[in-house]
Amino acid sequence: MQRPPAVVEDLQRFVVSEAPQTVYYVPDFISPEEESYLLQQVYRAPRTKWTQLSGRRLQNWGGVPHPRGMLGEELPAWLQNYCEKISSLGAFGGKTANHVLVNEYKQGEGIMPHQDGPGPLRSGPVRGIMQMRSGSSARPRWNQAVPTQSKHLRRKKYFGTRSAAAWDQTGHERKAG
Repeated sequence: MQRPPAVVEDLQRFVVSEAPQTVYYVPDFISPEEESYLLQQVYRAPRTKWTQLSGRRLQNWGGVPHPRGMLGEELPAWLQNYCEKISSLGAFGGKTANHVLVNEYKQGEGIMPHQDGPGPLRSGPVRGIMQMRSGSSARPRWNQAVPTQSKHLRRKKYFGTRSAAAWDQTGHERKAG
C-alpha cells in the first residue's frame, strides 16, 4: 500500500484555506489501483452487511453506535490498512480510525444535508470522507462565522476535519463526475 506523498511530514499544506484550520483536503490520496481494490472488497461483502436506506445503501464496519458508546467490532484487514493510512495523516492525534461507514448513492445523488456534532452516538470529533468512483461538489458550512463556499471534491481524495466543532454539511450537494 502506498503512503500519501509527504502527508505525514506536512499535513498543514492540505489545509483548506477557506475553512477552519482543522479542515484538510488531500487529492489523490489513493491510487487508481487502490480505489479498484477497495471497491472490489466493498462489493465482495456479504449481502447481510448492506442496509438499505432512503436513497442509499450503507455498510457499517467497526462497531454499532449505541447511546452509551460504540459497541466495537474488529475491522477486516482490508479496511484496517486504510484506517491506518488515514490515521497516518496525523489528524487523529496519534489514534487510529476505528469505524467506517460505506455509503453507496445512485448516480447523481449523494449525501443528504445533515450536521455532525457532539452527541451520545458520536465517537469523537474527527470526521473524514474518502471519495471513490466519482467526484462531487460540496458547500459545507462549518459555522456561522465562516462563509459557505463551494469546493469540488475529486475522486480518490481524502477530506476531513479534526475539530470539536460541529461539521455542518447542510449545504452539501453531489454531482457526478
